[in-house]
Amino acid sequence: MREVISNRLASISIRDLLLVEAVAQQRSFRLAAETMEISTSGLSYQVRKVEEVLGGAIFERGSKTT
Repeated sequence: MREVISNRLASISIRDLLLVEAVAQQRSFRLAAETMEISTSGLSYQVRKVEEVLGGAIFERGSKTT
């Protein structure tokens, strides 16, 4: 079990974590995408990848991301 968790976490890159941090700081996927020079859809995809690995949502999506 520990190895499975370790392998899943290994699929998350430092860049993925930086993208998650940018969304948290900006409280906006659009603003975070602009800051990180990536498309909004690309940013959303990467955040969803991290959420999938962690097994749950990190952000509540809406007019303001929390």
